[in-house]
Amino acid sequence: MAKSVVCSSDALSELLVSAHLNVYINRTTSGVRAKDQEKDLTCYAIASAVVLHLAMQRIHGREGEYPSFDELKDEMIREHGIRRAHTSEVLQKICPKYRLHYRKVGIKGAKLAIVNKRPVVAKFYLTGDEWDAFENFYDTNPDGILTQNDLDVRKRPTSPPPGTSGHAVVMTSYNSKCLTFTNSWGEEWADKGFFRVQNADVLGDQLEFFDVYWELDDLTEKEQEKYRKYGSEVAKRLIEFLEGLEFAKYTCPECEQTSLVTEFTGTLSKVQCPKCFRDFSTSDNAGNILALNVYLTSLSR
Repeated sequence: MAKSVVCSSDALSELLVSAHLNVYINRTTSGVRAKDQEKDLTCYAIASAVVLHLAMQRIHGREGEYPSFDELKDEMIREHGIRRAHTSEVLQKICPKYRLHYRKVGIKGAKLAIVNKRPVVAKFYLTGDEWDAFENFYDTNPDGILTQNDLDVRKRPTSPPPGTSGHAVVMTSYNSKCLTFTNSWGEEWADKGFFRVQNADVLGDQLEFFDVYWELDDLTEKEQEKYRKYGSEVAKRLIEFLEGLEFAKYTCPECEQTSLVTEFTGTLSKVQCPKCFRDFSTSDNAGNILALNVYLTSLSR
């Protein structure tokens, strides 16, 4: 099955990074619900923590402090509070602490960052009525693509200008049809926490993107050496890993029966056992094999 999806070490590398990103983002935001944010308006911290943590994970063999997603999120909330914050000010303060940089970019810059495997923080602003339309669309079309026919910010009155409220999310990918974001409202919302928008214009001209990155000069000598060696190591491991995927087995934590990895079904973070038909989380390391298989299967359909 894997051979029908990928055919080169470069493609394998891209595939695993994409699968890892989907698994990571779903897990890190799975406990956050919209009702929680009605009280604690901390979307800025959640989106920023995802992007910061992923940026640091790209520094293979990083020396010094390597905080978790939760540690980063909590650090920003302690510093900036639970009642919203300016994303640019938050990133300006925290990035230098971890040898990172940030920059505000347009949609072209955001797409370029994503091509280079850097998801970006995105912030957009809607009126009360527009938020109602936004939420209603994904309630009825969880895997749909939001267009200007569904939400048209151009129809806002200009005099007086209406009040808006902002929300921070993470832009994870794009294609010829849409932009894909992950929200911080949990896996039960929209398409397992992800939502799609036809283009940047749908969310209005106040849409902002923030790219978090590091440069080679920011790395220590040991980190630079590790970075140079990492590419060939990854390609070799991926080829070996995927060649054995169809023979890999996994023991269900619910019924303790063992099945082939390819027999399990589900999502990137929840898998269903083919024998007891119960769902369980794939948050352990071995479960990443299951998540990757689910991802590969979805691509081959």
